[in-house]
Amino acid sequence: MNNNLKNKYENKLILILIAFITITACNDEYLDMKNPNNFDATTYYTNAENNTKAVNAIYSIMLHQGMFSRDWYFNFDLLANEAGPLTPLQGQIAELPRGAYDASNSALAPTWDRLYRMVLRSNYAIEVVTKWTPTKESDIALKTRLIGEAQFFLGFAYYHLGSLWGSVPLRKSFEETGKNLNIARSTQSEVFTFAEENLKAAANALPPKYERANNGRATQLGSQSIFRQIVCYARQLGGS
Repeated sequence: MNNNLKNKYENKLILILIAFITITACNDEYLDMKNPNNFDATTYYTNAENNTKAVNAIYSIMLHQGMFSRDWYFNFDLLANEAGPLTPLQGQIAELPRGAYDASNSALAPTWDRLYRMVLRSNYAIEVVTKWTPTKESDIALKTRLIGEAQFFLGFAYYHLGSLWGSVPLRKSFEETGKNLNIARSTQSEVFTFAEENLKAAANALPPKYERANNGRATQLGSQSIFRQIVCYARQLGGS
């Protein structure tokens, strides 16, 4: 009799365990557990260090081909007639001092590519840093500065895109870029207006200078300088 009761109890216990396993196995909470070693945008940009890295990635573009590594000085010196062409200067590079280049000029193609990469990274940095919710007072101030640095680079990129190519695609956010890869060109005036808006915001967010460890980062004065270049350029074109 005791054995029968024991067997019945064991059978019931087994059934209960099977039922529990079946129910919990179908629960999404257990199926969709997050890997603590697998970061995404929602888990990575939660501290000062990683948000700073998002903005530092914009600065790194300055060393790319088409930017300050070489092409930037070379092309702009020719465009401004600060350097004169010699006989060996051939092909599409020779078009630059004459001002005869168009969108097909391969000498300027790397600059176009890197400026839009700067736009992409700036928009991305603004998106992730804006979502960061720091608690320390120093981090709150850092958040404002980081967004200002990204806005500086948006203004920098679109000023040069507008001055070199005139009407260009205007991408105002990272989300917009993902949704629409083939957007129409905006007018040069619209491009400059967007650049001015970001440079004004950057000037309000950035310090006039940094301590030695951060020398070389975007500043209030740098933002104001590029803003004034846009104003002067627009006046030369007959704008306001």
